[in-house]
Amino acid sequence: MKNFLNYILISISTIVVGFATISLPFRLFEDLSRSEMRIILFLELVLYLTIFAIYFIAKENKKERKIKEEKLKELHNIRVLKREKELEGLNLNNIDLIA
Repeated sequence: MKNFLNYILISISTIVVGFATISLPFRLFEDLSRSEMRIILFLELVLYLTIFAIYFIAKENKKERKIKEEKLKELHNIRVLKREKELEGLNLNNIDLIA
């Protein structure tokens, strides 16, 4: 469900940016000079690349965070197993000396 909402938000933002990218030059075509149109095109490209970069960086950070959490969980499990092995031999005549 969470991924579905994420995909919907990304799709909507892509549609909005795409519509603005296409419609803005046509609306301003008669009002702006050639250099002004180039500036607007450049700004549109910067906006699109910024949105892409933010999405890409967020996705990469999520992957790195997940890998780090898995690594920490694995180290914790190794420490727990090591501690259990250390405490395993402390029984004398079926009496648990640890308790």
